Amino acid sequence: MTPTRYLLDKDETLVQKKLLHMGEMTVKAITDAVDCMQRWDVDFAKEVVDADANINEQQRVIEEECLVAIATQQPVAGDLRVIVADMHIAEELERIADHAADIAKLIIQAGDEKCTLELENITRMADKCSSMLQQVMEAYVDRDDKQAKVIAAQDNTVDKLHEDVVNYLMSEMCSDSGLVLCKTYVMWIAHNLERIGDRVTNISERIVFMMSGENLDLNR
Repeated sequence: MTPTRYLLDKDETLVQKKLLHMGEMTVKAITDAVDCMQRWDVDFAKEVVDADANINEQQRVIEEECLVAIATQQPVAGDLRVIVADMHIAEELERIADHAADIAKLIIQAGDEKCTLELENITRMADKCSSMLQQVMEAYVDRDDKQAKVIAAQDNTVDKLHEDVVNYLMSEMCSDSGLVLCKTYVMWIAHNLERIGDRVTNISERIVFMMSGENLDLNR
């Protein structure tokens, strides 16, 4: 093994560990944000928002290490694809965490406007998004582009649940205008979860790119 090859492998191992940790932090952010919603807990929501800074910092560190590897090791072909994919995956994880923080911010904004609507489908959306994220990070570690495509297809379930939530809320608004503000907050929560599903799909696309060099649109 050449010195350059060794350094590239060492750098990638370190970045991979940081990405996995960042993925775990992001899954927790989603879980905590939905827990805030279920309990409509403003104080806990503030903690979720504050915790987002740690994920932002992790993304910054990973990006910096990837750029240093590009500058000092001059990777080509497959090695360069891996480093670029790492940066993109870190960015997607950071944005997923932003969506989780946005859910918590909605709880804070709503304050005493506690919502007592049926939230089962939103909880199902959150569970599905968390599961997809955990699966896609496993596919990243395994370098499994086939599994990444399977995971991306699961976003159809999230989209269907989102559609059901929106239809339900619109129907509720028409029948009872007294809770329009509450229902609007819940609709935005559902929107953020739908976007999380899209961003997990983006990570799947990065895995495919990393392994094959193909830039596929899996979000259809």
